Amino acid sequence: MTTTTTRRATALRRLGLGAAALVLLASGCAGTAPTTDAGAPAEGREAAAPADAQGARTAHDAGEQGDQGDQGEGDQGQGGQGDQDDQGEGDGSGDDASTVPVPAAWEGTLLAERLPEDGDTHYLALQNFYLDDAGATEMTAAEIMGQEFFGSLGADCEGTAVLDGSAASCTFTEDGRDWTAEARIVRTPFDGTGLLILASDGERHELVVPEGAVIGFSGTGSRSLDEVTAEEVEGAAINGVLLASSPEGPLPADVSADCELLDGGEHAICEVTGTPDGAGDGTYLLTSQNRYAGEPGSLGYLVTELPAA
Repeated sequence: MTTTTTRRATALRRLGLGAAALVLLASGCAGTAPTTDAGAPAEGREAAAPADAQGARTAHDAGEQGDQGDQGEGDQGQGGQGDQDDQGEGDGSGDDASTVPVPAAWEGTLLAERLPEDGDTHYLALQNFYLDDAGATEMTAAEIMGQEFFGSLGADCEGTAVLDGSAASCTFTEDGRDWTAEARIVRTPFDGTGLLILASDGERHELVVPEGAVIGFSGTGSRSLDEVTAEEVEGAAINGVLLASSPEGPLPADVSADCELLDGGEHAICEVTGTPDGAGDGTYLLTSQNRYAGEPGSLGYLVTELPAA
């Protein structure tokens, strides 16, 4: 089953709570690959403003930056509950996964499939680089420890993270548990870069990032694929792209996402248009990844630009 919707954003704002966009991947998040942050409610982003005003900077709260991909006022008729109902028809599996045009290099990576259930807890974080760090392609362990995500946790890191090269490794304690993490510099929309982090409280997983991949992240207001709406997916596509340029500010008047939901919402193909100077326009693969399982939601999407045909 495929659901296609088009959404035009009107009078919405990105409400950043810091540079880190986090997704906590709890055990039990297994999914099937295609073969080839707390979200604002549906009433619109403005409803999230009180949380933004608190200025929270903890690792989990910072994840709310990625949750700005939520719905605008008056858009309910273009991709809300009706589209969700369409997904629920039949066996709920959506289109055959083979219809997702995933580059061969992405197969088996978190760009195309959800992290496996293996009894441990994992979480993924994407920290977009802004200001003095904008466009950084290399960071030493000391510089990584000074980034918002790791600095807030008092992490110890070693190694150097290099774009399309080596990764740094870090350890820290959070929620009374010891964590290990791998951090890689990746490309983000708008010709930017950011720090992609995979942490585990058990067996360490290698963070495989295909060379050249352009990656964003945004959360939704839903806890699971059973709850997520087509409109939330569209919002995640828009914000996963736009958060690479700025953590806050009004959305461009003409920005929109035309999305085709696949696999019951586990994946989506979205055409994003209307970004500033067209710099973020393109076709993106969205892959669902659970994030911090607190209120009000825990489902997010990695937003990765598909190469031009």
